Amino acid sequence: MSTRFPNHRPRGLAIMALSAALACGAAMAAAPAFAATSGASATPATNPQLRLSKAGFATMRAVEEARIAIFEGDVKDAKALVAQAGSDIDKVQADERAMGMSPRDLVPIDGKIVVADDYVDSPQKSARIAEGNKKLHEGKIDEAVKSFKLAGVDIGFSRVLMPVNATRRRISEASGLLTAEKYYEASTVLKAAEDGLTNDTAVVVEAPKAAASAPSKGN
Repeated sequence: MSTRFPNHRPRGLAIMALSAALACGAAMAAAPAFAATSGASATPATNPQLRLSKAGFATMRAVEEARIAIFEGDVKDAKALVAQAGSDIDKVQADERAMGMSPRDLVPIDGKIVVADDYVDSPQKSARIAEGNKKLHEGKIDEAVKSFKLAGVDIGFSRVLMPVNATRRRISEASGLLTAEKYYEASTVLKAAEDGLTNDTAVVVEAPKAAASAPSKGN
């Protein structure tokens, strides 16, 4: 699959701003998992299912921007971005340690909150969801989850997963192709890195279900 990463130009590696908007009744809303923090490091969510790799996200953003640079004929910039992607992907393991995750090949790098499609609106639920959305914008993801739980809404977290080893190999291959002035081939390899991303969805909040009424006994 291919996914789009924000902030193409000016190019930079700032932490992605958290900008979800959970509209009442919506089935899905984007919710990147790290908030902008004025230069300070964002605190990862304590729920392990909500933890994402900033280095992994930066890797794929650089990969996508490198393809754009190749398309625009900016070979120098493309080479610099591929080199940056190679540097960023080497930081993924440190991200995993910082988040308390054991090293793995598939690393979550982006995600969005998913609201159950059987959601039924009410003033109380709307207020709780608005509160949760505010917490998301503030980067207080665990507090947001608590608000969603109080709203009695099933909440999942749909994540984008990056295969670290395959992505690293493709970045290295693209670097060699750029050096050999094989620009179309380099772009194709970088696209393969983008297409290698996969998705999964984990249940974060499962709203309690009303107990079924006991069948009435016949006389």
